[in-house]
Amino acid sequence: MVGAFGFDAKVLQNDPATGLPEIGVAAVHYQDVGFDAQYQYLLSPHAITATLRSVQEKINDDASVLYTNGPATLNTLTAKASYVYRATYGGSLTYHNVTGSADPFYASAAEVPDTERWVPEMFWIPSQNIRVGLQFNMYTKYMGAANNYDGNGRNASDNDTTYLYFWTAF
Repeated sequence: MVGAFGFDAKVLQNDPATGLPEIGVAAVHYQDVGFDAQYQYLLSPHAITATLRSVQEKINDDASVLYTNGPATLNTLTAKASYVYRATYGGSLTYHNVTGSADPFYASAAEVPDTERWVPEMFWIPSQNIRVGLQFNMYTKYMGAANNYDGNGRNASDNDTTYLYFWTAF
């Protein structure tokens, strides 16, 4: 499967007096273009899935409401591979990468959104509508740096999180 999508929107400012959107004044203009793809191999007892998604966003803030450095960009890339055996046991590995233009809007020393994260996961599906899993979010870069990303000594790995989860569907 291969797909594409796009989004083009202008967000108007609200008039402080009336609270209504102001027509004909500066606006924040968002333009997104995205691509995604998926491959599945389904042959009992194995199920393998690979997905890829890339989104490029361009933001023109004519009113300097959000971004002060003119046009801004934000790019995301997500790749995931998963394997399930006998529709019961499985695991996955996800790679997520965000990059973009610098702006003081980002609360980091580098003032960029650049973040990189790996997400390994193991899960057990005891029945069709129940899943129990363990997931780890490992940050190798956060807001532009691996170490001291905020100027206060915080490292990307300080954002690592582990989830033990249980979900059910009705």
